[in-house]
Amino acid sequence: MKEFELNCTWGNTFIRKWNCDSPQTPILALHGWLDNSASFTALADHLNAPIIAIDLPGHGYSSHLADGNWYHFVDYAVRLNEVIQKLHLEKFHLMGHSMGAGIGVLYSATFPEQVDTLILLDGAGPMINEAEDAPAILRRSILSRNKPPRRHRLLDLNTAIKLRMIGGQISRASAEILVKGQIRPQDKKFVWSYDEKINFVSPLRLSPAQLGAFLQKVSCPTLLIKASEGIIEKSTYKSIVRQIPKLKVETITGYHHIHMEKSEEVSQVIINFLNMS
Repeated sequence: MKEFELNCTWGNTFIRKWNCDSPQTPILALHGWLDNSASFTALADHLNAPIIAIDLPGHGYSSHLADGNWYHFVDYAVRLNEVIQKLHLEKFHLMGHSMGAGIGVLYSATFPEQVDTLILLDGAGPMINEAEDAPAILRRSILSRNKPPRRHRLLDLNTAIKLRMIGGQISRASAEILVKGQIRPQDKKFVWSYDEKINFVSPLRLSPAQLGAFLQKVSCPTLLIKASEGIIEKSTYKSIVRQIPKLKVETITGYHHIHMEKSEEVSQVIINFLNMS
C-alpha cells in the first residue's frame, strides 16, 4: 500500500493505493459518511486490480473546509472531478460505499465517458426529500449553523474503538481499522480527525425526480451489493435504484459495512461482475 496527498484547490486530499503494480483498470473507491479510505483495506487483500481510495473532504486525513464553509453533497462530486484530473485517470471503475455510492451515482451520470463500471456497496444516492419540503429543510439547516461546531474531546484508543463499534454494528477488528484512519495523537491521547461540520444538516437535497434523472443517466454496467440488514433493504432506495438501466443486484447476509465484515464474499461478487462486464 502507498499513502500520499494531493494538493487541491480546497485543501489536501489523502489517498491510499493498493496493488499498485497491477496492469488492470484501477478501481476508484469512495468511503461512507464518517468513514475513511482505510475501510477498503480488507477488500484490497482480495482484489487484484489497483484500488485508489480517497479520504473525502472533512474525513480521515484530508483537509477540513474552513469554518463558514459547508459540506454540500453535490460538492463532493465537484471535488472528486478535481482529484481525478490530478491523478490523470481517464478510465476507471468507480466503487462507493453508502455516501460514497451516492457520490458515485452522481459522478457516473455526469461523466459517463470516464466510468467503465459502477459498484455500489449498500448505497444508491444522496438523501432525498420531496420538493415541497425544501424551505423547511433550508430553515433547519441555517438555524443549526447558528451554533459553532463542537470540537472533539480527547479519547484513549480503546474508547474510540468501542464507540465506533456501537455506531456501526461492526466487529472490533473493522472498528479499529476505521478508527486508526481517523484519529490524531494529542496530549498522550487521541482526537478524531474528521471535521465536525460534516454533521450539519444539508441546506438542499435532491428531490426523488432529480435523483431519478441521475440514476437513468448511469449508462455503464452497475453492480449493487446490498446487505440483508443494511440501508438499501430497509429504505425506498431499494426500488428507486432500479432506474439504473444496466443494474445487477446481489444480496449478502450482514450489516451496512459488508465490504469490511464480509470482504472475501463481497470481493468474489465484484470479481465475477468485472469479468462479465
